[in-house]
Amino acid sequence: FAVVGPVSSYWVRRYGVGPGCAVVAASGDNNNSLLGMKSRGGDDIVVSLGTSDTVTSSVREVTPGLEGHVLCHPVIPKGFMVMLCFSNGSLTREWVRDQFAGGSWETFNSALQATPVGNDGYIGFYFQAQEIVPQHRRKGVYRFAADGTALQAFPRPAHPGANYDVRAVLEGQFLSRRVHSAKLGMRCENVSRVVVCGGAAANNHIVQVLADVFGVPAFRD
Repeated sequence: FAVVGPVSSYWVRRYGVGPGCAVVAASGDNNNSLLGMKSRGGDDIVVSLGTSDTVTSSVREVTPGLEGHVLCHPVIPKGFMVMLCFSNGSLTREWVRDQFAGGSWETFNSALQATPVGNDGYIGFYFQAQEIVPQHRRKGVYRFAADGTALQAFPRPAHPGANYDVRAVLEGQFLSRRVHSAKLGMRCENVSRVVVCGGAAANNHIVQVLADVFGVPAFRD
C-alpha cells in the first residue's frame, strides 16, 4: 500500500472528514493472491480449486462482458487483472466422489485413471449449487453423448474400473473454465502454464486433467 496524500478539502467541507485524514491506495485479496502465486504476467493463468473455483490472470487487453471481473492490475501500469468465479467447485467434485466412488478419493482416482482422456465422447455438467458462470439457477446433472444427445445416465464403460461420471465432472468443469476465461482475454494459446492452488490442487490426478484440458503444463505453488 501507499499513502497518496491528504483527503480532499471537498470531503472536509461536505462531510466533516478530518483534514489530517490520509488517502491510502492498496490492493485487494484477489489481486494480491495473483501476485502471491508468483504469476509472471500474461503468460500464465492462476486457477484456485476450492469450495468454489476461481480463474485469474494478467492481461494487457480485455473485452469486458457480463461474466467475470476486470480490475486494474496492482503493479503493472496500464495492465488489467481478469477474474472469474465458479460456485460449483470442490463441493460438487466431492458429491460425484460420494455418489460414484463410495466417498473415497482413492477409488475416485483409480476410476479416473481407468477412464480414457476425452471420456469416450461423453460430457457432463454438474450443478449442486446455482452457478455464477455461466449463470445457471437450476441445480442438477446434465449428461450428453458425443452427438449431443441428452442422457439420463451414462452407459457402463467397457474399460475395467472406469466411470464416466468421475471423468465427466472434471473435464466438464475445466472445459467451462477454459471457454469462459478465453472470453475475457485469458486464451490458452497465449500462456505457457497454469498455476494451481486450493485444496483440490493436492490431488495430482485432478491437476493432470486440468493440464490436459487447458493444453499447458500445470504447476502447484
